[in-house]
Parts: sequence; structure tokens; C-alpha cells
Amino acid sequence: MTHKATNTRDVKRTGAKAGFNPPTESEIAFCAFAIYAQENPQRAMQLWREAEAQLMADRRHDAGLLRGSEMCLRN
Repeated sequence: MTHKATNTRDVKRTGAKAGFNPPTESEIAFCAFAIYAQENPQRAMQLWREAEAQLMADRRHDAGLLRGSEMCLRN
């Protein structure tokens, strides 16, 4: 059974070659929100609820349940 490197220390210790994959936009967004939530938890929760409400409105609109004026602003 071979040892799979789990972090940079393991890579150096085992001599295994590590593949480097840059973070995805989703990972960056999640990390950014986590940092923001730590620094300003009340505002983070407020923004989370606003985003959730906007996305729910988008999905209701897509399902034919809402008018366009109630949708999340899209680029």
C-alpha cells in the first residue's frame, strides 16, 4: 500500500509529487464569505439571507411563479 500525501509536509517527507490545482471560483467565494463572516457575523448573516431570498425569487420566476421585477439582479 502506498502512502498518499495529504499536505505539503507529507509531500516533502515522502518525495511524492504534488499536483497543483488553483482554487475554483466557488472555493474562493466560500473562503471569502467565511473570512467576512468571522469579521462581521451580523452583516454576513444579513447578506446570506438577502442572497437566499434573491435566489429563491429567481427560481420561483423560472418556474413561472413570479414576475421579472421580483428577480435577483443578473449581469
